[in-house]
Amino acid sequence: EFGKYKSVEKSDGSEVTVNVTTDKYYKSTSILVNGSPIVGNTFIASGHKKYVVSALVEKDYTSIDDVVSNYASGMDVLVKATVVQKNSKSAVIYDGTDSMLIYSSNIASTLSVNDVIEVKGIVSTYKDYVQFGDTATIEVLDETPISLPAIQSVDGTFIDSFTSGKQSENGMPYVEFVGTFVKSGNYNNVNVDGTSSIISLNTNLTLTSGKKYTFKGFMGYTTGNTPKYVNFFPVSAEEYYAPVETITT
Repeated sequence: EFGKYKSVEKSDGSEVTVNVTTDKYYKSTSILVNGSPIVGNTFIASGHKKYVVSALVEKDYTSIDDVVSNYASGMDVLVKATVVQKNSKSAVIYDGTDSMLIYSSNIASTLSVNDVIEVKGIVSTYKDYVQFGDTATIEVLDETPISLPAIQSVDGTFIDSFTSGKQSENGMPYVEFVGTFVKSGNYNNVNVDGTSSIISLNTNLTLTSGKKYTFKGFMGYTTGNTPKYVNFFPVSAEEYYAPVETITT
């Protein structure tokens, strides 16, 4: 145990094995004997000589891509990412490998877009999409946020194909498309030409029903059957104006 003195008698030339056990969310990067790093976790001792053994440790972050690809029930991870979208119920975080949800209105209310955060806790899945929940622990870091990924322009055909996949297959891509906003009771929906699927907005944006907008944001999980609803987490929505044709006479 580091931090405690322990006397062990070893004959001259004996091999000493050092096993390092770290706290959760940390990993050992190297072992030092008398201040010098060793290769692996063993060294050769000289008889009747004192050795000071220590270890360098760092936080053991798991990438979002690894969380998604290797998800297992009860998975407990530490993720560092940037908040790229938030609404009243959730926040989307991105770490350069993929995006995922923190589905918690309590946590989302404490966050701002462009916050760089550490999130630790047990992840779960909803509709084959991985997410943190209310039990996650958040720390906001004083670091520069990472840039959004390159955006992909998509249409109804892409949306149809997206509805059949899991996050491990599709990810949560950052996309843009044109669609007509429709307010349906408490639901904020978007109709996109070329697909019977409906975009369901998770947003605090104020939009006008019946108007066309160019939406930019992150694709998420799909619910329903006929029609299918693709949950979408918009970063922005700008009113769309069709290009004006120039007529030459």
